[in-house]
Amino acid sequence: MMQAVLEECASDQWRCILILCRYAGLRCPSELIGLTWGDVNWERKLLTVRSPKTAGYEGHEVRIVPITKEVMPILETLYHKAETGSVEIIDRQLNTGSNLRTNLKRMILRAGMKPWPRLFQNLRSSRATQWLDEAYPHHVVADWMGHSEQVLSKHYAQVLDTHLERATGSAKSDAVDVQKQRSTRPLRFAPVRTAH
Repeated sequence: MMQAVLEECASDQWRCILILCRYAGLRCPSELIGLTWGDVNWERKLLTVRSPKTAGYEGHEVRIVPITKEVMPILETLYHKAETGSVEIIDRQLNTGSNLRTNLKRMILRAGMKPWPRLFQNLRSSRATQWLDEAYPHHVVADWMGHSEQVLSKHYAQVLDTHLERATGSAKSDAVDVQKQRSTRPLRFAPVRTAH
């Protein structure tokens, strides 16, 4: 699904915005604005993120997130295309001069899908759920996402169909065949007795 939307992006800058939101869990646009090449630790594959939303809380002004296999290629592409001396990863004009939600809705529609609610927050939510699903500890995912474990549980962690499928995957039952046979039999109803 995400790949189809990425294919509809008009530029590598747009692809980077969506990838950073979906696969690094960044808030859009606040954490993208001012993100610099100096924030990228290529050797350790880490990204320093400054968060205006949590800057008022001591110790929560900055967080470090992993540069995953989904994020690294777009950062490398933009870095190699960047003009000498450029500082910001995402063009400030793209961040502040356009309606990001409207443009993302158009890309989703062009990809043949229905726009989902809370477009950018749900990209972050998908990242949080995926990290939890990959068995990273709750407190680690909360730290990478830049909020408390309570907020993570209440607003970001999702229950997916794949969780149910994985939990029931080894359970085998012949009751499915019996259920199908029973559903083809005509129903018989007992007469209703009335009280006198």
